[in-house]
Amino acid sequence: MAHTPLPWTIERRDRVGYTTITIGHEDAERACMVCEVGNELRQENVDNANLIAAAPDLLAVCEELLYLLESYQDEARFYLKGHYNRATNAIRKAKGVEKQ
Repeated sequence: MAHTPLPWTIERRDRVGYTTITIGHEDAERACMVCEVGNELRQENVDNANLIAAAPDLLAVCEELLYLLESYQDEARFYLKGHYNRATNAIRKAKGVEKQ
């Protein structure tokens, strides 16, 4: 999966009449505008930007946890099946792959 290399940072630009929140990399060509808001910057937009900026780290942790779940004995895997399925689906969604 190819996405903008880490680290992802949040930059807030206040301009006359609106604010832009951008998620990006130090290479400006790899930035992605998350939202553009009017005169009022809502906390929801800031929270969304924080979540998006954390996405690569969250994906990496989910993949590591999935690997650990897969290495459990069959009996333990039975009790963790719901968590395993949720982690698998979240990783597939992040990679743009349909649910199984």
